[in-house]
Amino acid sequence: MNAFEVWFLCRDRKVSLVATRPTLKYWGPADVLAEIVPLIRRHKVALLDLVESLDGLPVADGPFIPYTPLVSPEMLREWQAELMTLFARCVRHMGWGDEAIEEMQAALYRMPVYTVWIDLVHYRELAASIEQEEAKQ
Repeated sequence: MNAFEVWFLCRDRKVSLVATRPTLKYWGPADVLAEIVPLIRRHKVALLDLVESLDGLPVADGPFIPYTPLVSPEMLREWQAELMTLFARCVRHMGWGDEAIEEMQAALYRMPVYTVWIDLVHYRELAASIEQEEAKQ
């Protein structure tokens, strides 16, 4: 688990984090804190940087990701997996070879988080039009 995943877990479990260097202050339900505090301590330095970087962003309770709904790390992985499948389906239809598809899929995993949703919507629409085209034939 990385600092961003810990931050999301805190957010989901109603634990607030405030960076006041050199300390990271946290508060929330006592039963949840018992579970989360060891993770917070393990990732304290990275969480300090993350919480400070999020301070003052337009979305008060999370990072501002333009054109994208707020997403958990698990949901992001699901979107990326769906995007890989749709991308391969669409470009195979266009005549791409396996090597080119693999290179592009590797690049898709490295792209900025905010582009995943935009690309997923695009490839869903493209796959739907391919299916309609194939159904007519």
